[in-house]
Amino acid sequence: MKSLKDSKLKGTELIKAISSNFQELKRKAEVIVQTFERERSCPNLKGGFKCGVLEQKIIQCGTCKEQTLVCVGGSNENKCNEIVSHCLMCVCRAGVCHHRTTKQPCQPCTGYQKCLNEVLHCKDQDLRVAEGEGLKFDCNVNFLNSIDEKLEFVLEKREELDVSLMQTSNKPDIFIHKANKDVSGRYSCTAKSKDAMFPISRVDFTVKVVSPPEPEFPDVPGSSVPPPANFNDNQLAQTIVICATVFSVALTASIMTCICLYIRERKRAEEAQAQKKQTVLEEVKVSMDSEKPVTREKATQTDV
Repeated sequence: MKSLKDSKLKGTELIKAISSNFQELKRKAEVIVQTFERERSCPNLKGGFKCGVLEQKIIQCGTCKEQTLVCVGGSNENKCNEIVSHCLMCVCRAGVCHHRTTKQPCQPCTGYQKCLNEVLHCKDQDLRVAEGEGLKFDCNVNFLNSIDEKLEFVLEKREELDVSLMQTSNKPDIFIHKANKDVSGRYSCTAKSKDAMFPISRVDFTVKVVSPPEPEFPDVPGSSVPPPANFNDNQLAQTIVICATVFSVALTASIMTCICLYIRERKRAEEAQAQKKQTVLEEVKVSMDSEKPVTREKATQTDV
């Protein structure tokens, strides 16, 4: 207004200048409102993302009326945007389809499920983990942080002919605390609206569980002692059983040897005792035999 005052315009010229300024302000305000509405709408189609499905309700600044936006990602090569947008209200779960609002049975559009799988996919992750270690599935996609409603994250393992539910969580991080070889495979983590259970985004994972690395031992100069072997639980149990068996056999053999030696030594002692007794008896007999002639001689001398 200062410029109008300084211009010293009067009458019709002043009115025209004021009207022109108001029109300029109106144009700038409309640009600001449009920019604001663009920035707050369809976050799944901004910031490098073009995936997922969002049904967003916003208040138009010009009319103050509520408007529902359907934000569908994907490449739209198969016209999936149109199919998903028009069939968004028909939700199918476990082969049963119903209308999201009326809950009445409904018939999904042709190719709807295939298109939904295409537009939900946001990113792929390859996970490689050693056997026995923890495994973390990061199901978060950045645009989910701008959604006000509560979300639930569903982790599923995808086989060739089957899909099995693994875990559900209120947080985007899902853990398997101790991975084994059976954990290897393909997984998908789908973010869903907790109230309507309608899918919003999906992250796919390829998991590979490998054998744990062998420990490395530093080389010690002048040492010829080999590093200890790397035993797993089964090998350790087998080694303990073998050692216990060998020890038991050795102990039994030692006891039997001792018993045999004891019996042999006792037998020897008994034989030696018997031989000694026999020798004594023979010596006594010899002594008695040697005394008999003397007695006879004495008897003869007496008779004379």
